[in-house]
Amino acid sequence: MAGFFEPKIVLDPFSLLFVSRIGVLKRVYCPFYVKCRNPVDSYILEQQVVVDMVKTEVLIGITYIIKGKSYHHSHFEILS
Repeated sequence: MAGFFEPKIVLDPFSLLFVSRIGVLKRVYCPFYVKCRNPVDSYILEQQVVVDMVKTEVLIGITYIIKGKSYHHSHFEILS
């Protein structure tokens, strides 16, 4: 869904709270699957990848650690 926003809160480096598309508060634990919604690096649109860790960066906000590299959460959609 274009323009869809999932409010998220990082609880610790290995879990995340978010509001699902239907408005339900959910907690996911690493590793969890996400789908690429904006092509970034070698990841293509709709590709599923595994998030190993979550972080909150001071300047850019929530990032997902995928294969040792940090990506802004807005490039991905949580699959739950």
